[in-house]
Amino acid sequence: AFDSDAPDVVNKNLIELQSNDEVDKRIDSICILRKGVIINKDQLGNFSALPSQGSISIASLTTKPLLFFYVLISHLLNQACMFEDFNVIEYTKEISF
Repeated sequence: AFDSDAPDVVNKNLIELQSNDEVDKRIDSICILRKGVIINKDQLGNFSALPSQGSISIASLTTKPLLFFYVLISHLLNQACMFEDFNVIEYTKEISF
């Protein structure tokens, strides 16, 4: 999201909404570009983009939420296989930046 209520308010609502959901059914994480991120903290205190058994959702205020979010998901993105013929330049040539 570009903007929202305070991340701690969003996180409180998120926790209430998915309190009865299994781990694999929860929202993974949220990036709010103007405020911060909502991420998962495991029992060892490590942050993750993905929820795990025993992890809790926390709101993290930061001035660089997109960078923090990208760092959290980068190891997940590196696990993805790309087809040899996929050309990101060709795929995005019609997008206006």
